[in-house]
Amino acid sequence: MKKKVVASIYLICIFLVLLSDFLIKEVTNLDEIWNYNTANAFTTGLLPYKEISLITTPLLPTINAIILNIFGNQLIVFRIISAIVMFLIVFMSYKIFDALLKNTMVNIVGSILVFFIMYDFIALDYNFFVLLLMMIIEFIEIKQIDKKLDNNKWINLLLGLIAGYSICTKQTLGFFVAAEVVLFQLIYVHNKKDLKRYFLNTCYRIIGILIPVGILFLYLLINNSLIDFINYAILGIKTFSNSIPYTRLFTNGNKIVVALSILLPIYLFSTIVFLIIKRKKELNIIKALIIMALPTLIVMYPIADDVHFIIGIIPLFISLIYVVSSFLISKKKLMKYYEKVTIISFLIMLLCFFGVKNFKKYFESEKNIEIQHYKYLKLEEYIKERITEIDSYINSHSEKIYILDAEAALYDIPIDKYSKNFDMFLKGNIGKDGEDGVIEDIKKMDDNVLLLIKKEGQYLNWQTPTSVLKYVKQNYDVVDEVSVFDVYVRKREE
Repeated sequence: MKKKVVASIYLICIFLVLLSDFLIKEVTNLDEIWNYNTANAFTTGLLPYKEISLITTPLLPTINAIILNIFGNQLIVFRIISAIVMFLIVFMSYKIFDALLKNTMVNIVGSILVFFIMYDFIALDYNFFVLLLMMIIEFIEIKQIDKKLDNNKWINLLLGLIAGYSICTKQTLGFFVAAEVVLFQLIYVHNKKDLKRYFLNTCYRIIGILIPVGILFLYLLINNSLIDFINYAILGIKTFSNSIPYTRLFTNGNKIVVALSILLPIYLFSTIVFLIIKRKKELNIIKALIIMALPTLIVMYPIADDVHFIIGIIPLFISLIYVVSSFLISKKKLMKYYEKVTIISFLIMLLCFFGVKNFKKYFESEKNIEIQHYKYLKLEEYIKERITEIDSYINSHSEKIYILDAEAALYDIPIDKYSKNFDMFLKGNIGKDGEDGVIEDIKKMDDNVLLLIKKEGQYLNWQTPTSVLKYVKQNYDVVDEVSVFDVYVRKREE
């Protein structure tokens, strides 16, 4: 009972720390803006792919849109959803450790470590959501590990459903999650009888995968959006030309990222070699953990930045903690020190909670109440002024206005304006024809359409489709300016 109370207090602290952190953040994170803007567009009834620029499958924005419609379409509600999802990731790491080791102190330390390595990168997006789904799969598989091929059809169906949800959240990463779910039980196959049971279990898993994927396919067919889906979510990804190599992590400013980027590949390679050499049945748990750590690693390709790296390595990091913890538990003297570390770590979490530093900062700070959708959050004065000026300019003109910049959604959200291909003006997010396709769309626009482009010297996002900006500057004249933007209109023929 004491351990349950301690665990409950610890988990409550984790959630409150996460919630308070989201509440005090300023409205500056473009990833958050883009994801909220997509969910916001869903709330208006716009169709994904046909009317909304989207390069992943639509489960997460659909869920977000439903919650926003129920509890209020504000960014603060989206942040509460974000805190819940991040908490569930930490909670599932706690449950995985509990299923593996059944030691409350180890569960707390392990999940605290997971919490701390991802703390600087917490945000709600499809990669984190697939990570959560993968961790739920991992927990279920571990709980069934003693049964091997004897788990019932409903468990197999459930695992398939969750894998299907992964595909419906992000098709590329979800495919690898689904592949792991289908192939996982091969580690238990040693004879023809095992093979027969494996195929039976796998059939239920595949049926589970096909249910949500089939529903998504029917949805796209009914709304005549299948071609648009292929255009944006499959062929459009090929236009994404930017990449960050893994080696860049070795010079990252975050020392934890640098250390893990070196340690974990060594751990993964050495563990695989060890498992190949030993081939012992009692090593099934380590084998299972390594196999289930593989799907999320794909998230680092082609962008191996610190955020994608941390998301990708969480399951592998959990397996490393399990191996270390198993060793410490076997050494009782070392375990005493381990428990001291647990108590100290727990006290740190309690101090974070009872200090109420973030909550105090939030309630004492001046919050925005004027600009729609960003209410009750902190907006820097210069951002408020910029949003107000640009939105007033847009509202005062009868001409259609498009902002050709990665920040476009920041200004369009408060006036309930959505512009496909411009509200997420990034390479890889604008369909299979890429920048050439956007240029063709611009050519078809009316002569009086106004295009806003950042003034010379202003910061541009690294994924900005610069050839589109170049085309506009060559074929349009600057006729006005507003805030940090120059206003362009098509050149008149003399």
